[in-house]
Amino acid sequence: MTTSSFIKNAFIAGAILALATPFASAQDLPPGEGRETLKKVCTACHDIESVPRLRYSRADWQSLVYSMKDMGADATGAEMDQIIDYLTKNFGKGEEGAKKTNVNKASAKEIEAGLGLSTKESEAIVLYRMKNGDFKDAAGLAKVEGVDAAKLAAAKDKIEY
Repeated sequence: MTTSSFIKNAFIAGAILALATPFASAQDLPPGEGRETLKKVCTACHDIESVPRLRYSRADWQSLVYSMKDMGADATGAEMDQIIDYLTKNFGKGEEGAKKTNVNKASAKEIEAGLGLSTKESEAIVLYRMKNGDFKDAAGLAKVEGVDAAKLAAAKDKIEY
């Protein structure tokens, strides 16, 4: 795929996803180094709600991010690299993508970091698991009171049971 066709497809996919479904907002992105830089740089020009649904290789994220720089994104090279690292870690494709978090074995801290949930939400999952046993699927996880369903939906590719 050429860089220009990749960029065009990424914009189209992002636009379709942004229009088709309301999704987690920028503040709901997983925590980690690069998150605040991504929010600062990328939201200056557009929304980033579709990012959690995209799964690109490191090379594709790099191509997309640097094309934004070419179109006027205000960031240093170090900031662009930080954004690429963040996107690859959290929304990468294949081996480069985020590792899955086993909600039946992970600690509250691991759930918080791996799924981008708040401390309260992560602790609620662990407490529910201790009282009711292991989760079998997303429907069981959705029963945990106090956990934002949109965040669980955003993290569905990172969850294992």
